[in-house]
Amino acid sequence: MCSKVLMHSSNHLQPKIENLELRRDEFIRLLELFVSENWQNHETYNNFIRGFGNNFDDFTSQQSVRFIQNLVNAGLNQEDILEAVIEKVIADDNSRTSIEAKRRMIVNLIATSVQSDATTNNAF
Repeated sequence: MCSKVLMHSSNHLQPKIENLELRRDEFIRLLELFVSENWQNHETYNNFIRGFGNNFDDFTSQQSVRFIQNLVNAGLNQEDILEAVIEKVIADDNSRTSIEAKRRMIVNLIATSVQSDATTNNAF
């Protein structure tokens, strides 16, 4: 039953995902839903990747970290995206981002890098 709902959602939301016609937090939560259900349709993930890539600057550092964590959890080791997110977190000079939040992001990125076997990446 859940697979049918996800398939319908994937097909119906494809343009909204790819063109990022969702709020950023909804976009991330929707990706988390597909990953948590072990969704195997790579075109769905490609839509998310395109939506994220085309709107990369609009995502916060925290949202970007959650995005790459979800891709890796889905088994998609996108080192180029991981590298871009690492650089984004390092360059984040948002005064509203606490030191503790930045530390959590860095720890999460390290764990994601290890999980994706990307620790040899230059950005890491």
